[in-house]
This record gives sequence, structure tokens and C-alpha cells, in this order.
Amino acid sequence: MKKVIERVGPEKVLLVVIDGGSDWTATKDMIQEFFPWISFMHCTSHEVSLILRDCFKTDGGVTELVEINEWITDAQHWFSTHACASFLKQQAQPGESTRFIWPAVTRYCGVLLKIKRFHRMKELLRRVVNSGVYQEKNFVEDPFRAKILGADVWILMERVIKCMGPLLLLCRLSDGQKPVISKLYGTQLYVREQIQGSASAAGMSPITPCLHPCLASTRSPTAYLGPGSVESKIRDVFLARWSEMQSPIVSASYMLDPLWVDKSKHAADCTIQLWNLARKVYHATIHS
Repeated sequence: MKKVIERVGPEKVLLVVIDGGSDWTATKDMIQEFFPWISFMHCTSHEVSLILRDCFKTDGGVTELVEINEWITDAQHWFSTHACASFLKQQAQPGESTRFIWPAVTRYCGVLLKIKRFHRMKELLRRVVNSGVYQEKNFVEDPFRAKILGADVWILMERVIKCMGPLLLLCRLSDGQKPVISKLYGTQLYVREQIQGSASAAGMSPITPCLHPCLASTRSPTAYLGPGSVESKIRDVFLARWSEMQSPIVSASYMLDPLWVDKSKHAADCTIQLWNLARKVYHATIHS
């Protein structure tokens, strides 16, 4: 990277966008040792992807999300078999999708999209398992019919979609060809407000039982209320990466946009960040 900066011209480089990986720490320190006026910020799109990865990872993620993802994957495999796939087509109404989303392993936003698509297919799946031809098959091992006709699994999906949905908005905006500061950074604040609001309201949510039978005896139903709710766990994962999304250059940018300068709760901090960045650039200029 040092060679690239030197080829471009160090005096022309003020900001480097990184993907947030741990391997960038040493690189960042090295670059700032040579060019102290250069600032770093994490790619917003990649940060959103990491938030979703942290939520859905099987080791250390949010257990409810891991379970619902695994259950939906199993259900999709079941209804994608030859017989069940034909049932979907037979029961589908005009314009109703019969195709599931199978996200790539590294496309973490795809997991949330998969849940949203499966939830939209709720009525179709219920018609299928209630149809006479499906019941005539008398499947010996059908672990899905009862849950599809029940409410618990759909309630949990709705809560997950409501809490995490704003992350998709932020990801789409940051992946745009022409991001606007007021929209991008303002959306970050909006997403934080929405996720925190969902977590605050979690204490009023209905109890959602454990989905997987193998874990049913190890989980207390009350774990889904209050501080232990799925919403509060998602909030904690989000806030753990919030500081990476609010680098000094981001905080300073709030002060440059009239839309957010009056609304920022940390206007003084933003001013300080802006001054610190300007001072580094000024110092580099007079000594070049």
C-alpha cells in the first residue's frame, strides 16, 4: 500500500477505506507512521456484512438466529424435493413465488434475505401442508408441518426481520454507485435507533419457544424476554461494531453536512474530530 500511495502522491491521499479485517491493524499503523495525515475508515457495506456474520455464525453467534437459519435450510431442502416442489407449484397463486433463496456462504446479507423470502411464502407453505394430496402422502418423517401451521416460528421470523431489516437498507445504500454523506451517515444513525428501539420493546414481546428439539430442554422460555431477547442480542452485536463505523473522518463529516450538524448529539466531539483531521493535513502541508 505504501508503494501505491507514493505512486499516486502522498499529498493527494487523505483517506483510505479498509474492509475491517484484523490484518489491517498493522498496515494502518505502518501507513500512518509514514503519512500521519492519512485517515482510515471501515467500509460500511463490509461492516454490515460482518455484523450479520457475527449474528449468524454457529460458534458464538445469536443462538436463535442460528436455529432459525438451520430450520429454514432444512425446510427448504424438504420442500425442494421432487414431490414437494410439485406441491408448491400446484398450490401457488398467480404471481406467488415458489423459489427459495440459497445464499452463498460468504454472502451474509443473503441469510437475512432467505428468512424474508421464506416468511413471504408462509401462506403458500400452509396451503401445501394442508392440501389433501400432501396429507395423503402420509410422510412418516415430516418435522415441518406442525411448525408451519403453528405461530411460534413465524413470530420469531417477524421479530428478526423487524429488528435486522434496517441493516439491509444500510447495506444497499453503501453499495450504491453514488453514496451521499447525509443519506449514508444519517442512515447509520437511523439503523442504530431502530435496532435499539426493537431491543427496548423486546420485554413486551411474546415468549418464543426453542425451535430445535435437541435444545428444547436446555433453554428457559423466559430467555426470550427482556435483556435475553433475540432483539437485545442483535443490538449488542451491532453496538460492538458501532465504533468501527464511526471513525474520526465519519464523525467529522457530520459537521460538514447541514442536515446533521444540528441533530447530532455529539456536535462538540464532531467539531474536535474535524479540527484534529484538519490539523494533521495542515501540518503535512507546511512541512512538505
